[in-house]
Amino acid sequence: MTRHFQPSREHFIPKGSIKVTPKGVQAVVYVYESAGRPCALVFVGKQNKPALHVQYRSPERREQAVREYIDNRRKVEEYKTEQQAKRRGFKHGYKVGDILSHSWGYDQTNVEFYQVIATTEGTVTIREIAQKTVPGSQISHGMAENRVPVPGSFLEKSEPMTKHPQYQEGGPGYVPMKHGSCSRWDGRPRYCSWYA
Repeated sequence: MTRHFQPSREHFIPKGSIKVTPKGVQAVVYVYESAGRPCALVFVGKQNKPALHVQYRSPERREQAVREYIDNRRKVEEYKTEQQAKRRGFKHGYKVGDILSHSWGYDQTNVEFYQVIATTEGTVTIREIAQKTVPGSQISHGMAENRVPVPGSFLEKSEPMTKHPQYQEGGPGYVPMKHGSCSRWDGRPRYCSWYA
């Protein structure tokens, strides 16, 4: 097995560079000159490869560009920190009786509906329920239609599944499935096709 050479951070830093460590952001800036042109090198986090390595027309342009880059990077880090805090404090909003819908497929659109039969602070237990065709929704070629769930009509073949809802902005949480995810049914019919 051949190992690819992965240069360390020091490999990229020219001799004589001036190191600048901006406050409030996980980045390090190195400024230097190459053939009389001002240059800047920026590393983010623990990365060994530069996130930014540019030559500029003037020291003023370099300072402006690096400042803009660092400001944008700071906003990204603040957003990530905010999202992580939301995920850590997330509690799903499902209750027993809620209906979830799940649409998936490539050449065809499969539709499944589930009903919540139990919950804990961090989990929901769901079971698949029957569905019915919306009258008059059949497409002319006869292989597609709209469907709605039949609450309380559990499929004999369906087994209860316990899932951990994941953070969802402004919602009760999305429930991961083998193919994608499902979420609370909004009451509208779901398109279904089987002409693959």
